[in-house]
Amino acid sequence: MPNRTGSQTEDAMPRFSDYLKLWAEGQPAQVAYVYNNHYTNYAKFWSEAKHFAKYLLKIGVKKGDRLAYIMTPRPELLTFYLASTMVGAVMVEININSRAAEMAYTLNNSGSNHILTIYEFDDVKYQDRLTEAFKQAPSIEQVWVAGGRAELLNAIPYAEIMNGDYSEYDLALQNRINDIEPDDGLIIVYTSDASGQPEGTLLTHRDVIAQGLITKDEWLAPAGIQPGDHILLAGSLNHAGSTAEIYAAPMLAGCTQYLLEKYDPMTTPKLIEKYRIDLMPGQTIM
Repeated sequence: MPNRTGSQTEDAMPRFSDYLKLWAEGQPAQVAYVYNNHYTNYAKFWSEAKHFAKYLLKIGVKKGDRLAYIMTPRPELLTFYLASTMVGAVMVEININSRAAEMAYTLNNSGSNHILTIYEFDDVKYQDRLTEAFKQAPSIEQVWVAGGRAELLNAIPYAEIMNGDYSEYDLALQNRINDIEPDDGLIIVYTSDASGQPEGTLLTHRDVIAQGLITKDEWLAPAGIQPGDHILLAGSLNHAGSTAEIYAAPMLAGCTQYLLEKYDPMTTPKLIEKYRIDLMPGQTIM
């Protein structure tokens, strides 16, 4: 990763969610993301992220709590990502291809107590895999299921959460956001070390914002990316390059992201043409 520059650090806002608020207020009608031909603008994205954040406060999520996820590029993940940053929780990425023992290791190593999971992907039912993982990692209090039924005793469908009323937590959420500092943790990413076991690295709001700004200005396009640019997000969101760069940069820049759960060389060019996509960053193909 390149080093952040002094000017980028000085100009940065302190919290990752500050950028979503910036675009929600400055360009509320601008499309934030597209998924399965469904368009969501920045105003709605901001509203949905706050809604989920207030639910996190309702169930007692504290600043610094670890919230894991096993997800493909879907709206639920984007909302979860922003909501977690609002309440000061630390996200923990788990690779979508992880086996039960690998999931258990990451959950235990990170101290995660909640997890967002996709219901099914590539014929894998993730609650089945988590059932095995929880035998070795019993600390998970609640499972949030995106795109399908809740089949575990401690699971709840993501859609059910979003239908709840948490308006009584409006002030509590604003107070929590105000309490977040630039050097508070934002996400833990796992990479292999010399022992062969994955090693977690904590990235702060300052880290992710700085890396996202560098990616936005220098990596993704010669002239940088701008509000209104169309960017295809395809493939894995389970490593540092995606969580701290490829996802963060378009969010910081106010771009429109097109969410594609799995790269397909036959259909992706048609998608690029249909939506006039300007840029497709390199991804780990699943």
